[in-house]
Amino acid sequence: MAKRIILTFDDACLSHREYVAPLLREYGFTATFYISEYPGSFEDKTQYMTWEQIKELQDMGFEVANHSLTHKIVTEISEKEMEAEVADLEERFKQYGLSPATTYAYPVYAYDDAAIKVLAARGYKIARTGGNDKPYNYRQDDPMAIPSYNAHGADRETVLKYMDAATDENIVILTFHGVPDIDHPHVSTERALFEEYMDYIKLKDFEVIAMKDILSLIAP
Repeated sequence: MAKRIILTFDDACLSHREYVAPLLREYGFTATFYISEYPGSFEDKTQYMTWEQIKELQDMGFEVANHSLTHKIVTEISEKEMEAEVADLEERFKQYGLSPATTYAYPVYAYDDAAIKVLAARGYKIARTGGNDKPYNYRQDDPMAIPSYNAHGADRETVLKYMDAATDENIVILTFHGVPDIDHPHVSTERALFEEYMDYIKLKDFEVIAMKDILSLIAP
């Protein structure tokens, strides 16, 4: 019986390309990287990836997906603004030669029915929220409001406990930001701790999949 885990990484931190992706390849793990041109920060290439580096992630076999262009909280903007946020990030993907995104992550995890409507109209069938502290049951739960666990910080035992909730039907989705995240230390994960998590996944023989792989599970 498969016990599935999904590793997701938000905000296009430089550590995703320089450290996380090479390490995941060593372990044989896949992941989903949610991209946003984080306002006031994305220009700092000592902290955030270039689009060329983002493209390299996709070329390495990882899923690169939509986190909106400027990380606006979708519950605080109009449907028209929400559509622009999603569509403009899609245009960046085209501009830099990336394959179209098929999944979406809500900035700061907030969403509402209007946001789901916009995403559905643009062809998205999967969207991730977060901070829910519960697994995603792909047979029962709404794929446009997929829960995830916060995996940042230093609470090792809690994150390991999260992973143990994985079953055949209950997928554990972990949300990381930078490893480390110098620009936003409140969502940072130290590298030694991150490697402990990867060791635990390997030891427990979890099946690591990407967000887009959920599509094959929920398809008729």
